[in-house]
Amino acid sequence: MLTLPYGLSHTGLVWGVIILLSSYAVSVLSCIVIYDVACYASWRDKTPPAPSYGYLVHQLLNRKWSLLLDLALVISGFGAAVSFLIFLGDFVPTALKGIIAEDSTFFFLTERSPVILFASLLCTILSTTDNGVNDAFLSAIPILGFGWCLIALVYRYFVPYQDVVKVPVSLATLWQIPVSRQALPDANLFLFAFMMQANVLPTFAAMSPVAPGDAMALALLENTITLDDDALDQGVEGGKCPVDGYGTTGQAVAKSGHTLAFTSCAANPLCASASHSYNRRLGTLSRKTLLRSLATSHTLTLLYYIALSSVGVLLVMQQGHPMLQNFTRSLSQTDPVFVTLRALMIICLIVLSPYLFSAVANGCMNLVAICRNKPMVAEGFGSFPQRLAYSFGLVSAGALVALHTDRVATVLTVFGGWGATILMCTFPAVLLWHTHHDYRRQNVHWKSNALVPDVFSERCGDQVPRPHPSQDNGGFQQSGFQQSGFQQSGFQQGGFQQGGFQQGVLDQSGLGGVELTHDYAGQAQAPTTFARYSQLRNCDATGALCTEAQSDYSLVARTLPPSDRPLTLWEWGLIGYFALTTVIGFVAAAVPYWLNV
Repeated sequence: MLTLPYGLSHTGLVWGVIILLSSYAVSVLSCIVIYDVACYASWRDKTPPAPSYGYLVHQLLNRKWSLLLDLALVISGFGAAVSFLIFLGDFVPTALKGIIAEDSTFFFLTERSPVILFASLLCTILSTTDNGVNDAFLSAIPILGFGWCLIALVYRYFVPYQDVVKVPVSLATLWQIPVSRQALPDANLFLFAFMMQANVLPTFAAMSPVAPGDAMALALLENTITLDDDALDQGVEGGKCPVDGYGTTGQAVAKSGHTLAFTSCAANPLCASASHSYNRRLGTLSRKTLLRSLATSHTLTLLYYIALSSVGVLLVMQQGHPMLQNFTRSLSQTDPVFVTLRALMIICLIVLSPYLFSAVANGCMNLVAICRNKPMVAEGFGSFPQRLAYSFGLVSAGALVALHTDRVATVLTVFGGWGATILMCTFPAVLLWHTHHDYRRQNVHWKSNALVPDVFSERCGDQVPRPHPSQDNGGFQQSGFQQSGFQQSGFQQGGFQQGGFQQGVLDQSGLGGVELTHDYAGQAQAPTTFARYSQLRNCDATGALCTEAQSDYSLVARTLPPSDRPLTLWEWGLIGYFALTTVIGFVAAAVPYWLNV
Protein backbone atom coordinates (compact mmCIF):
# COMPACT_ATOMS: atom_id res chain seq x y z
CA MET A 1 0.00 0.00 0.00
CA LEU A 2 2.67 2.49 0.95
CA THR A 3 3.93 2.90 -2.59
CA LEU A 4 3.62 6.67 -2.81
CA PRO A 5 6.44 9.03 -1.91
CA TYR A 6 5.14 9.00 1.65
CA GLY A 7 5.79 5.28 1.86
CA LEU A 8 8.98 5.42 -0.19
CA SER A 9 10.41 7.94 2.25
CA HIS A 10 10.13 5.26 4.95
CA THR A 11 10.71 2.02 3.08
CA GLY A 12 13.37 3.16 0.65
CA LEU A 13 13.31 3.06 -3.12
CA VAL A 14 14.08 -0.65 -3.61
CA TRP A 15 11.46 -2.05 -1.25
CA GLY A 16 8.99 0.57 -2.39
CA VAL A 17 9.32 -0.58 -5.99
CA ILE A 18 8.89 -4.23 -4.97
CA ILE A 19 5.75 -3.39 -3.00
CA LEU A 20 4.45 -1.30 -5.89
CA LEU A 21 4.84 -4.08 -8.45
CA SER A 22 3.45 -6.77 -6.16
CA SER A 23 0.38 -4.71 -5.29
CA TYR A 24 -0.37 -3.98 -8.93
CA ALA A 25 0.04 -7.66 -9.78
CA VAL A 26 -2.55 -8.52 -7.15
CA SER A 27 -4.87 -5.86 -8.55
CA VAL A 28 -4.75 -7.30 -12.05
CA LEU A 29 -5.08 -10.89 -10.87
CA SER A 30 -7.99 -9.97 -8.64
CA CYS A 31 -9.99 -8.93 -11.71
CA ILE A 32 -9.92 -12.52 -12.93
CA VAL A 33 -10.74 -13.81 -9.47
CA ILE A 34 -13.66 -11.40 -9.10
CA TYR A 35 -15.03 -12.67 -12.40
CA ASP A 36 -14.78 -16.25 -11.21
CA VAL A 37 -16.49 -15.32 -7.95
CA ALA A 38 -19.34 -13.71 -9.86
CA CYS A 39 -19.74 -16.81 -12.01
CA TYR A 40 -19.74 -19.28 -9.17
CA ALA A 41 -22.83 -20.47 -7.32
CA SER A 42 -23.22 -23.35 -4.91
CA TRP A 43 -26.62 -24.70 -5.80
CA ARG A 44 -26.27 -27.71 -3.56
CA ASP A 45 -26.74 -25.67 -0.40
CA LYS A 46 -29.04 -23.19 -2.15
CA THR A 47 -26.90 -20.12 -1.64
CA PRO A 48 -26.65 -17.17 -4.03
CA PRO A 49 -23.47 -16.68 -6.07
CA ALA A 50 -20.37 -16.73 -3.90
CA PRO A 51 -20.42 -13.53 -1.80
CA SER A 52 -16.68 -13.38 -1.20
CA TYR A 53 -13.35 -14.60 -2.45
CA GLY A 54 -12.72 -16.34 0.85
CA TYR A 55 -16.01 -18.23 0.60
CA LEU A 56 -15.10 -19.39 -2.88
CA VAL A 57 -11.70 -20.67 -1.76
CA HIS A 58 -13.34 -22.35 1.22
CA GLN A 59 -15.60 -24.25 -1.17
CA LEU A 60 -12.77 -25.38 -3.42
CA LEU A 61 -9.87 -25.90 -1.04
CA ASN A 62 -9.55 -27.80 2.18
CA ARG A 63 -9.78 -26.26 5.63
CA LYS A 64 -6.03 -25.81 6.07
CA TRP A 65 -5.59 -23.73 2.92
CA SER A 66 -8.69 -21.69 3.70
CA LEU A 67 -7.23 -20.91 7.12
CA LEU A 68 -3.97 -19.81 5.51
CA LEU A 69 -5.86 -17.51 3.15
CA ASP A 70 -7.67 -15.82 6.01
CA LEU A 71 -4.41 -15.46 7.91
CA ALA A 72 -2.87 -13.72 4.91
CA LEU A 73 -5.90 -11.47 4.59
CA VAL A 74 -5.89 -10.50 8.25
CA ILE A 75 -2.13 -9.88 8.36
CA SER A 76 -2.21 -7.75 5.24
CA GLY A 77 -5.34 -5.90 6.30
CA PHE A 78 -4.08 -5.21 9.79
CA GLY A 79 -0.78 -3.89 8.47
CA ALA A 80 -2.66 -1.68 6.03
CA ALA A 81 -4.98 -0.46 8.79
CA VAL A 82 -2.09 0.44 11.09
CA SER A 83 -0.27 2.21 8.28
CA PHE A 84 -3.47 4.05 7.40
CA LEU A 85 -3.88 5.32 10.95
CA ILE A 86 -0.23 6.35 11.12
CA PHE A 87 -0.68 8.23 7.88
CA LEU A 88 -3.76 10.01 9.23
CA GLY A 89 -1.86 10.92 12.38
CA ASP A 90 0.96 12.40 10.31
CA PHE A 91 -1.06 14.17 7.66
CA VAL A 92 -4.30 15.47 9.16
CA PRO A 93 -2.82 17.59 12.00
CA THR A 94 -0.37 19.28 9.65
CA ALA A 95 -3.04 19.85 7.03
CA LEU A 96 -5.48 21.39 9.52
CA LYS A 97 -3.05 23.72 11.25
CA GLY A 98 -3.91 27.27 10.34
CA ILE A 99 -7.43 26.34 9.27
CA ILE A 100 -8.87 25.51 12.70
CA ALA A 101 -8.66 28.32 15.25
CA GLU A 102 -7.21 27.63 18.68
CA ASP A 103 -10.52 28.38 20.39
CA SER A 104 -12.44 26.07 18.05
CA THR A 105 -14.16 22.91 19.26
CA PHE A 106 -12.26 20.86 16.68
CA PHE A 107 -8.83 22.17 17.60
CA PHE A 108 -7.99 18.71 18.96
CA LEU A 109 -7.71 17.57 15.33
CA THR A 110 -4.41 19.43 15.08
CA GLU A 111 -2.76 16.94 17.47
CA ARG A 112 -1.60 13.49 16.41
CA SER A 113 -3.04 11.31 19.20
CA PRO A 114 -6.59 12.77 19.15
CA VAL A 115 -6.65 12.45 15.37
CA ILE A 116 -5.79 8.74 15.54
CA LEU A 117 -8.41 8.11 18.23
CA PHE A 118 -11.07 10.10 16.36
CA ALA A 119 -10.24 8.31 13.09
CA SER A 120 -10.47 4.95 14.86
CA LEU A 121 -13.93 5.75 16.19
CA LEU A 122 -15.12 7.00 12.81
CA CYS A 123 -13.70 4.00 10.94
CA THR A 124 -15.35 1.63 13.42
CA ILE A 125 -18.75 3.18 12.77
CA LEU A 126 -18.33 3.22 9.01
CA SER A 127 -17.04 -0.35 8.81
CA THR A 128 -20.16 -1.75 10.49
CA THR A 129 -22.27 -1.09 7.41
CA ASP A 130 -23.45 -4.10 5.44
CA ASN A 131 -20.91 -3.45 2.70
CA GLY A 132 -18.56 -0.72 1.60
CA VAL A 133 -20.34 -0.06 -1.66
CA ASN A 134 -23.00 1.89 0.21
CA ASP A 135 -20.69 4.88 -0.05
CA ALA A 136 -19.69 4.27 -3.65
CA PHE A 137 -21.59 7.34 -4.84
CA LEU A 138 -19.04 9.47 -2.98
CA SER A 139 -16.41 8.40 -5.52
CA ALA A 140 -17.16 11.65 -7.36
CA ILE A 141 -15.22 13.51 -4.66
CA PRO A 142 -11.78 12.53 -6.06
CA ILE A 143 -12.91 13.77 -9.47
CA LEU A 144 -13.74 17.12 -7.92
CA GLY A 145 -10.36 17.09 -6.25
CA PHE A 146 -8.67 16.51 -9.58
CA GLY A 147 -10.63 19.40 -11.05
CA TRP A 148 -9.40 21.65 -8.28
CA CYS A 149 -5.84 20.52 -8.99
CA LEU A 150 -6.17 21.54 -12.62
CA ILE A 151 -7.62 24.89 -11.56
CA ALA A 152 -4.70 25.37 -9.22
CA LEU A 153 -2.23 24.57 -11.99
CA VAL A 154 -3.81 27.05 -14.38
CA TYR A 155 -4.17 29.62 -11.64
CA ARG A 156 -0.55 29.34 -10.56
CA TYR A 157 0.84 29.24 -14.08
CA PHE A 158 -0.99 32.14 -15.67
CA VAL A 159 -1.06 34.52 -12.71
CA PRO A 160 2.27 36.37 -12.53
CA TYR A 161 4.16 35.82 -9.30
CA GLN A 162 7.44 37.50 -10.19
CA ASP A 163 7.20 39.67 -7.09
CA VAL A 164 6.84 36.62 -4.85
CA VAL A 165 8.67 33.84 -6.64
CA LYS A 166 12.40 34.11 -6.89
CA VAL A 167 12.46 31.79 -9.91
CA PRO A 168 10.14 32.67 -12.83
CA VAL A 169 7.32 30.19 -13.26
CA SER A 170 7.69 28.46 -16.62
CA LEU A 171 7.62 24.94 -17.94
CA ALA A 172 11.29 25.18 -18.88
CA THR A 173 12.32 25.70 -15.26
CA LEU A 174 10.22 22.92 -13.78
CA TRP A 175 12.87 20.27 -14.48
CA GLN A 176 15.80 22.46 -13.46
CA ILE A 177 14.89 23.09 -9.84
CA PRO A 178 16.90 21.01 -7.38
CA VAL A 179 14.50 18.87 -5.36
CA SER A 180 15.65 17.17 -2.19
CA ARG A 181 14.81 13.60 -1.29
CA GLN A 182 12.20 14.82 1.18
CA ALA A 183 10.55 17.69 -0.69
CA LEU A 184 8.29 15.88 -3.15
CA PRO A 185 7.41 12.99 -0.82
CA ASP A 186 6.17 15.54 1.68
CA ALA A 187 4.43 17.37 -1.15
CA ASN A 188 2.39 14.28 -2.08
CA LEU A 189 1.38 12.75 1.22
CA PHE A 190 -2.30 12.83 0.38
CA LEU A 191 -1.76 10.77 -2.80
CA PHE A 192 -1.43 7.79 -0.50
CA ALA A 193 -5.23 7.62 -0.32
CA PHE A 194 -5.69 7.73 -4.09
CA MET A 195 -3.11 5.06 -4.78
CA MET A 196 -4.78 2.94 -2.13
CA GLN A 197 -7.98 3.19 -4.14
CA ALA A 198 -6.20 1.84 -7.23
CA ASN A 199 -4.22 -0.92 -5.55
CA VAL A 200 -6.19 -2.09 -2.55
CA LEU A 201 -9.85 -1.73 -3.45
CA PRO A 202 -9.83 -4.11 -6.46
CA THR A 203 -8.33 -6.80 -4.23
CA PHE A 204 -10.43 -6.13 -1.15
CA ALA A 205 -13.58 -5.86 -3.25
CA ALA A 206 -13.18 -9.52 -4.15
CA MET A 207 -12.83 -10.38 -0.47
CA SER A 208 -15.50 -8.11 0.90
CA PRO A 209 -18.88 -9.51 1.97
CA VAL A 210 -20.63 -8.21 -1.13
CA ALA A 211 -18.44 -7.35 -4.07
CA PRO A 212 -19.48 -4.29 -6.11
CA GLY A 213 -20.08 -6.49 -9.16
CA ASP A 214 -22.42 -8.75 -7.20
CA ALA A 215 -24.35 -5.82 -5.74
CA MET A 216 -24.72 -4.27 -9.17
CA ALA A 217 -25.89 -7.52 -10.71
CA LEU A 218 -28.40 -8.11 -7.93
CA ALA A 219 -29.83 -4.65 -8.51
CA LEU A 220 -29.97 -5.40 -12.22
CA LEU A 221 -31.79 -8.63 -11.51
CA GLU A 222 -34.41 -6.93 -9.36
CA ASN A 223 -34.97 -4.23 -11.96
CA THR A 224 -35.21 -6.48 -15.02
CA ILE A 225 -37.26 -9.44 -13.79
CA THR A 226 -40.88 -8.61 -13.18
CA LEU A 227 -43.65 -11.14 -12.86
CA ASP A 228 -47.30 -10.57 -13.54
CA ASP A 229 -48.81 -11.81 -10.30
CA ASP A 230 -52.35 -11.88 -11.74
CA ALA A 231 -51.30 -14.05 -14.66
CA LEU A 232 -49.31 -16.21 -12.32
CA ASP A 233 -52.28 -16.63 -10.00
CA GLN A 234 -54.53 -17.74 -12.85
CA GLY A 235 -51.99 -20.07 -14.41
CA VAL A 236 -50.32 -21.80 -11.47
CA GLU A 237 -52.88 -22.11 -8.69
CA GLY A 238 -52.40 -18.71 -7.17
CA GLY A 239 -48.65 -18.70 -7.58
CA LYS A 240 -48.14 -20.91 -4.52
CA CYS A 241 -45.90 -23.41 -6.24
CA PRO A 242 -42.78 -23.35 -4.06
CA VAL A 243 -39.43 -22.89 -5.71
CA ASP A 244 -36.39 -23.85 -3.65
CA GLY A 245 -38.38 -23.44 -0.47
CA TYR A 246 -38.77 -19.69 -0.79
CA GLY A 247 -42.52 -19.55 -1.22
CA THR A 248 -43.88 -18.08 -4.42
CA THR A 249 -41.76 -17.81 -7.51
CA GLY A 250 -41.78 -14.03 -7.36
CA GLN A 251 -40.46 -14.09 -3.82
CA ALA A 252 -37.82 -16.62 -4.77
CA VAL A 253 -36.21 -14.24 -7.24
CA ALA A 254 -36.06 -11.45 -4.70
CA LYS A 255 -34.80 -13.60 -1.84
CA SER A 256 -32.43 -16.06 -3.42
CA GLY A 257 -31.06 -14.30 -6.48
CA HIS A 258 -31.00 -17.66 -8.24
CA THR A 259 -31.41 -18.20 -11.93
CA LEU A 260 -34.99 -19.33 -12.14
CA ALA A 261 -36.76 -20.40 -15.29
CA PHE A 262 -40.34 -19.23 -15.69
CA THR A 263 -41.35 -21.01 -18.86
CA SER A 264 -43.78 -20.01 -21.50
CA CYS A 265 -46.53 -22.57 -22.03
CA ALA A 266 -47.34 -22.91 -25.70
CA ALA A 267 -51.06 -23.51 -25.22
CA ASN A 268 -51.66 -21.22 -22.28
CA PRO A 269 -50.46 -17.60 -22.45
CA LEU A 270 -51.54 -17.09 -18.84
CA CYS A 271 -48.72 -19.30 -17.61
CA ALA A 272 -45.98 -17.14 -16.10
CA SER A 273 -43.55 -16.01 -18.76
CA ALA A 274 -40.12 -14.81 -17.83
CA SER A 275 -36.69 -16.18 -18.46
CA HIS A 276 -33.54 -14.50 -17.31
CA SER A 277 -30.04 -15.92 -17.36
CA TYR A 278 -28.83 -14.11 -14.28
CA ASN A 279 -25.37 -15.58 -13.98
CA ARG A 280 -24.72 -15.36 -17.69
CA ARG A 281 -25.38 -11.63 -17.68
CA LEU A 282 -23.63 -11.27 -14.37
CA GLY A 283 -20.46 -12.84 -15.72
CA THR A 284 -20.36 -10.69 -18.84
CA LEU A 285 -21.30 -7.55 -16.95
CA SER A 286 -18.89 -8.08 -14.10
CA ARG A 287 -15.81 -8.80 -16.20
CA LYS A 288 -16.17 -5.75 -18.43
CA THR A 289 -17.29 -3.47 -15.65
CA LEU A 290 -14.50 -4.45 -13.30
CA LEU A 291 -11.81 -4.20 -15.94
CA ARG A 292 -13.08 -0.79 -17.01
CA SER A 293 -13.33 0.39 -13.42
CA LEU A 294 -9.76 -0.70 -12.77
CA ALA A 295 -8.60 1.08 -15.92
CA THR A 296 -10.44 4.20 -14.79
CA SER A 297 -8.88 3.92 -11.36
CA HIS A 298 -5.40 3.67 -12.87
CA THR A 299 -6.07 6.65 -15.11
CA LEU A 300 -7.34 8.83 -12.27
CA THR A 301 -4.40 7.83 -10.10
CA LEU A 302 -1.93 8.69 -12.82
CA LEU A 303 -3.60 12.04 -13.50
CA TYR A 304 -3.66 12.80 -9.78
CA TYR A 305 -0.01 12.00 -9.53
CA ILE A 306 1.05 14.22 -12.42
CA ALA A 307 -1.24 17.11 -11.56
CA LEU A 308 -0.64 17.20 -7.83
CA SER A 309 3.10 16.69 -8.19
CA SER A 310 3.12 19.71 -10.47
CA VAL A 311 1.09 21.65 -7.93
CA GLY A 312 3.64 20.75 -5.27
CA VAL A 313 6.55 21.88 -7.44
CA LEU A 314 4.81 25.13 -8.33
CA LEU A 315 4.06 25.84 -4.70
CA VAL A 316 7.67 25.22 -3.78
CA MET A 317 8.66 27.68 -6.50
CA GLN A 318 6.05 30.17 -5.34
CA GLN A 319 7.51 30.22 -1.86
CA GLY A 320 10.99 30.65 -3.32
CA HIS A 321 12.25 27.85 -1.11
CA PRO A 322 12.81 24.62 -3.09
CA MET A 323 14.19 22.78 -0.05
CA LEU A 324 10.96 22.92 1.96
CA GLN A 325 10.64 20.00 4.36
CA ASN A 326 6.87 19.96 4.62
CA PHE A 327 4.47 20.70 1.81
CA THR A 328 1.34 21.27 3.85
CA ARG A 329 2.93 23.99 5.95
CA SER A 330 3.72 25.92 2.78
CA LEU A 331 0.06 26.17 1.83
CA SER A 332 -1.42 29.60 2.09
CA GLN A 333 -3.97 29.78 4.89
CA THR A 334 -6.16 32.20 2.95
CA ASP A 335 -5.95 30.79 -0.56
CA PRO A 336 -9.45 29.38 -1.27
CA VAL A 337 -8.18 26.97 -3.92
CA PHE A 338 -5.87 25.10 -1.62
CA VAL A 339 -8.06 25.36 1.45
CA THR A 340 -10.78 23.59 -0.54
CA LEU A 341 -8.26 21.12 -1.91
CA ARG A 342 -7.14 20.14 1.58
CA ALA A 343 -10.75 19.70 2.69
CA LEU A 344 -11.39 17.41 -0.29
CA MET A 345 -8.31 15.36 0.57
CA ILE A 346 -9.52 14.79 4.11
CA ILE A 347 -13.00 13.83 2.89
CA CYS A 348 -11.46 11.33 0.47
CA LEU A 349 -9.61 9.68 3.35
CA ILE A 350 -12.84 9.34 5.30
CA VAL A 351 -14.67 7.91 2.28
CA LEU A 352 -12.01 5.27 1.62
CA SER A 353 -11.75 4.09 5.23
CA PRO A 354 -14.87 1.86 5.36
CA TYR A 355 -13.65 -0.27 2.46
CA LEU A 356 -10.41 -1.03 4.24
CA PHE A 357 -11.75 -1.86 7.68
CA SER A 358 -14.82 -3.71 6.43
CA ALA A 359 -12.64 -6.07 4.41
CA VAL A 360 -10.29 -6.68 7.33
CA ALA A 361 -13.15 -7.33 9.74
CA ASN A 362 -14.74 -9.74 7.27
CA GLY A 363 -11.47 -11.64 7.02
CA CYS A 364 -11.32 -11.94 10.80
CA MET A 365 -14.88 -13.24 10.96
CA ASN A 366 -14.09 -15.89 8.37
CA LEU A 367 -10.92 -16.80 10.24
CA VAL A 368 -12.80 -17.34 13.49
CA ALA A 369 -15.49 -19.29 11.65
CA ILE A 370 -12.91 -21.69 10.23
CA CYS A 371 -11.16 -22.10 13.58
CA ARG A 372 -14.48 -23.00 15.18
CA ASN A 373 -15.21 -25.41 12.31
CA LYS A 374 -18.21 -23.34 11.30
CA PRO A 375 -19.35 -22.39 7.79
CA MET A 376 -17.87 -19.31 6.24
CA VAL A 377 -19.75 -16.03 6.53
CA ALA A 378 -21.74 -16.35 3.32
CA GLU A 379 -24.88 -14.30 3.78
CA GLY A 380 -23.60 -10.77 4.09
CA PHE A 381 -21.43 -9.53 6.90
CA GLY A 382 -22.97 -11.18 9.92
CA SER A 383 -25.12 -9.45 12.49
CA PHE A 384 -24.59 -5.88 13.59
CA PRO A 385 -23.10 -6.85 16.99
CA GLN A 386 -20.60 -9.10 15.21
CA ARG A 387 -19.61 -6.37 12.79
CA LEU A 388 -19.29 -3.86 15.60
CA ALA A 389 -17.23 -6.17 17.80
CA TYR A 390 -14.75 -7.20 15.12
CA SER A 391 -14.42 -3.71 13.70
CA PHE A 392 -13.91 -2.17 17.13
CA GLY A 393 -11.32 -4.77 18.08
CA LEU A 394 -9.36 -4.33 14.86
CA VAL A 395 -9.41 -0.55 14.84
CA SER A 396 -8.56 -0.33 18.54
CA ALA A 397 -5.56 -2.61 18.09
CA GLY A 398 -4.42 -0.58 15.11
CA ALA A 399 -4.82 2.65 17.06
CA LEU A 400 -2.72 1.31 19.94
CA VAL A 401 0.07 0.36 17.56
CA ALA A 402 -0.13 3.73 15.81
CA LEU A 403 -0.10 5.68 19.08
CA HIS A 404 2.78 3.92 20.81
CA THR A 405 5.20 3.51 17.94
CA ASP A 406 7.13 5.84 15.70
CA ARG A 407 7.40 5.77 11.94
CA VAL A 408 9.47 2.61 12.08
CA ALA A 409 6.16 0.82 12.65
CA THR A 410 5.13 1.87 9.17
CA VAL A 411 8.07 0.00 7.70
CA LEU A 412 7.28 -3.09 9.79
CA THR A 413 3.65 -3.11 8.72
CA VAL A 414 4.72 -2.72 5.11
CA PHE A 415 6.84 -5.85 5.42
CA GLY A 416 3.90 -7.73 6.91
CA GLY A 417 1.55 -6.47 4.25
CA TRP A 418 4.05 -7.24 1.51
CA GLY A 419 4.48 -10.84 2.68
CA ALA A 420 0.73 -11.33 2.85
CA THR A 421 0.38 -9.72 -0.57
CA ILE A 422 2.72 -12.32 -2.04
CA LEU A 423 0.58 -15.02 -0.44
CA MET A 424 -2.60 -13.53 -1.87
CA CYS A 425 -0.89 -13.22 -5.23
CA THR A 426 -0.19 -16.97 -5.31
CA PHE A 427 -3.69 -18.02 -4.28
CA PRO A 428 -5.37 -17.07 -7.57
CA ALA A 429 -2.75 -19.07 -9.47
CA VAL A 430 -3.18 -22.08 -7.20
CA LEU A 431 -6.95 -21.74 -7.37
CA LEU A 432 -7.05 -21.58 -11.16
CA TRP A 433 -4.62 -24.49 -11.50
CA HIS A 434 -6.70 -26.50 -9.06
CA THR A 435 -9.83 -25.74 -11.06
CA HIS A 436 -8.24 -26.68 -14.38
CA HIS A 437 -7.03 -29.95 -12.90
CA ASP A 438 -10.52 -30.70 -11.60
CA TYR A 439 -12.04 -30.02 -14.99
CA ARG A 440 -9.68 -32.43 -16.71
CA ARG A 441 -10.48 -35.10 -14.15
CA GLN A 442 -14.22 -34.46 -14.05
CA ASN A 443 -14.59 -34.07 -17.78
CA VAL A 444 -14.20 -37.83 -18.26
CA HIS A 445 -16.81 -38.44 -15.58
CA TRP A 446 -19.07 -35.92 -17.28
CA LYS A 447 -18.90 -37.70 -20.63
CA SER A 448 -19.41 -41.15 -19.17
CA ASN A 449 -22.44 -40.26 -17.09
CA ALA A 450 -23.91 -37.60 -19.35
CA LEU A 451 -26.12 -34.87 -17.96
CA VAL A 452 -28.61 -37.14 -16.24
CA PRO A 453 -30.64 -35.37 -13.56
CA ASP A 454 -30.06 -37.01 -10.20
CA VAL A 455 -32.65 -35.05 -8.25
CA PHE A 456 -36.34 -34.93 -9.10
CA SER A 457 -38.64 -33.19 -6.70
CA GLU A 458 -42.38 -32.99 -6.36
CA ARG A 459 -43.89 -29.64 -7.22
CA CYS A 460 -47.52 -28.53 -6.92
CA GLY A 461 -48.72 -31.96 -5.88
CA ASP A 462 -47.78 -33.73 -9.08
CA GLN A 463 -45.11 -36.44 -9.07
CA VAL A 464 -42.61 -36.31 -11.89
CA PRO A 465 -41.28 -39.79 -12.74
CA ARG A 466 -37.53 -40.12 -12.90
CA PRO A 467 -36.54 -41.17 -16.43
CA HIS A 468 -33.92 -43.80 -16.99
CA PRO A 469 -30.89 -42.69 -19.04
CA SER A 470 -31.60 -45.37 -21.62
CA GLN A 471 -35.18 -44.25 -22.25
CA ASP A 472 -35.85 -42.57 -25.55
CA ASN A 473 -39.34 -41.21 -24.83
CA GLY A 474 -38.59 -37.68 -23.73
CA GLY A 475 -35.44 -39.09 -22.20
CA PHE A 476 -31.92 -37.98 -21.67
CA GLN A 477 -29.44 -39.91 -23.78
CA GLN A 478 -25.89 -40.31 -22.57
CA SER A 479 -24.50 -38.39 -25.51
CA GLY A 480 -26.26 -35.29 -24.28
CA PHE A 481 -29.73 -33.80 -24.84
CA GLN A 482 -30.49 -34.73 -28.43
CA GLN A 483 -32.87 -36.35 -30.93
CA SER A 484 -35.78 -37.84 -28.94
CA GLY A 485 -34.87 -35.68 -25.99
CA PHE A 486 -34.12 -32.03 -26.42
CA GLN A 487 -33.52 -30.67 -29.88
CA GLN A 488 -30.01 -30.00 -31.07
CA SER A 489 -30.83 -26.31 -31.37
CA GLY A 490 -30.30 -26.12 -27.63
CA PHE A 491 -27.56 -28.66 -27.08
CA GLN A 492 -25.21 -30.23 -29.57
CA GLN A 493 -23.75 -33.68 -29.07
CA GLY A 494 -20.30 -32.44 -28.19
CA GLY A 495 -21.46 -29.70 -25.90
CA PHE A 496 -23.09 -26.30 -26.05
CA GLN A 497 -23.27 -23.88 -28.93
CA GLN A 498 -21.24 -20.68 -28.93
CA GLY A 499 -24.37 -18.60 -28.81
CA GLY A 500 -24.97 -19.61 -25.23
CA PHE A 501 -27.60 -21.92 -23.83
CA GLN A 502 -30.38 -21.80 -26.35
CA GLN A 503 -33.82 -23.13 -25.55
CA GLY A 504 -34.78 -26.54 -26.86
CA VAL A 505 -38.56 -27.09 -26.84
CA LEU A 506 -40.11 -30.52 -27.02
CA ASP A 507 -43.81 -31.03 -27.81
CA GLN A 508 -45.33 -34.26 -26.61
CA SER A 509 -48.85 -35.45 -26.02
CA GLY A 510 -50.17 -34.11 -22.77
CA LEU A 511 -47.59 -31.36 -22.53
CA GLY A 512 -48.26 -27.82 -23.61
CA GLY A 513 -44.59 -27.00 -23.65
CA VAL A 514 -41.29 -27.87 -22.07
CA GLU A 515 -38.60 -25.29 -21.79
CA LEU A 516 -35.16 -25.78 -20.34
CA THR A 517 -33.11 -22.83 -19.21
CA HIS A 518 -29.70 -23.01 -17.67
CA ASP A 519 -28.01 -20.65 -15.31
CA TYR A 520 -24.67 -20.11 -16.95
CA ALA A 521 -22.04 -17.44 -16.62
CA GLY A 522 -20.98 -16.23 -20.00
CA GLN A 523 -18.64 -19.04 -21.12
CA ALA A 524 -19.67 -21.17 -24.08
CA GLN A 525 -17.03 -23.85 -24.13
CA ALA A 526 -18.19 -27.41 -23.76
CA PRO A 527 -17.76 -29.87 -22.30
CA THR A 528 -15.83 -27.94 -19.68
CA THR A 529 -18.70 -25.53 -19.21
CA PHE A 530 -20.37 -25.91 -15.88
CA ALA A 531 -24.12 -26.37 -16.10
CA ARG A 532 -24.62 -26.44 -12.37
CA TYR A 533 -28.32 -26.06 -12.19
CA SER A 534 -31.21 -26.53 -14.52
CA GLN A 535 -34.90 -26.30 -14.00
CA LEU A 536 -37.47 -28.13 -16.10
CA ARG A 537 -41.04 -27.03 -15.89
CA ASN A 538 -43.96 -28.80 -17.54
CA CYS A 539 -47.36 -27.21 -17.98
CA ASP A 540 -50.33 -28.96 -19.46
CA ALA A 541 -52.69 -27.41 -21.96
CA THR A 542 -54.99 -25.92 -19.33
CA GLY A 543 -52.30 -24.63 -17.04
CA ALA A 544 -53.85 -26.42 -14.09
CA LEU A 545 -50.85 -28.64 -13.57
CA CYS A 546 -47.41 -27.24 -13.06
CA THR A 547 -44.65 -29.69 -12.32
CA GLU A 548 -40.98 -29.10 -12.07
CA ALA A 549 -37.95 -31.26 -12.20
CA GLN A 550 -34.69 -29.79 -11.12
CA SER A 551 -31.32 -31.38 -11.66
CA ASP A 552 -28.34 -30.68 -9.50
CA TYR A 553 -25.15 -31.60 -11.29
CA SER A 554 -23.07 -32.46 -8.27
CA LEU A 555 -20.12 -33.41 -10.44
CA VAL A 556 -19.42 -29.78 -11.23
CA ALA A 557 -21.23 -28.00 -8.43
CA ARG A 558 -17.97 -26.97 -6.80
CA THR A 559 -15.93 -25.90 -9.81
CA LEU A 560 -15.17 -22.69 -11.64
CA PRO A 561 -15.37 -21.75 -15.30
CA PRO A 562 -12.45 -22.97 -17.42
CA SER A 563 -9.18 -21.38 -16.39
CA ASP A 564 -7.52 -21.90 -19.77
CA ARG A 565 -9.84 -19.56 -21.66
CA PRO A 566 -7.64 -17.34 -23.86
CA LEU A 567 -7.78 -13.64 -23.17
CA THR A 568 -9.24 -11.46 -25.85
CA LEU A 569 -7.26 -8.72 -27.56
CA TRP A 570 -9.24 -6.13 -25.62
CA GLU A 571 -8.33 -7.76 -22.31
CA TRP A 572 -4.67 -8.04 -23.25
CA GLY A 573 -4.74 -4.36 -24.16
CA LEU A 574 -6.15 -3.47 -20.75
CA ILE A 575 -3.51 -5.53 -18.97
CA GLY A 576 -0.84 -3.80 -21.03
CA TYR A 577 -2.39 -0.48 -20.11
CA PHE A 578 -2.22 -1.42 -16.42
CA ALA A 579 1.45 -2.26 -16.80
CA LEU A 580 2.16 0.97 -18.68
CA THR A 581 0.47 3.15 -16.07
CA THR A 582 2.35 1.27 -13.38
CA VAL A 583 5.68 2.11 -15.00
CA ILE A 584 4.70 5.74 -15.57
CA GLY A 585 3.49 6.10 -11.99
CA PHE A 586 6.70 4.59 -10.67
CA VAL A 587 8.81 6.92 -12.79
CA ALA A 588 6.78 9.90 -11.58
CA ALA A 589 7.44 8.83 -7.99
CA ALA A 590 11.12 8.02 -8.43
CA VAL A 591 12.21 10.98 -10.60
CA PRO A 592 12.51 13.39 -7.63
CA TYR A 593 15.05 11.06 -6.05
CA TRP A 594 17.14 11.04 -9.21
CA LEU A 595 16.90 14.82 -9.71
CA ASN A 596 18.70 15.53 -6.47
CA VAL A 597 21.73 17.65 -7.40
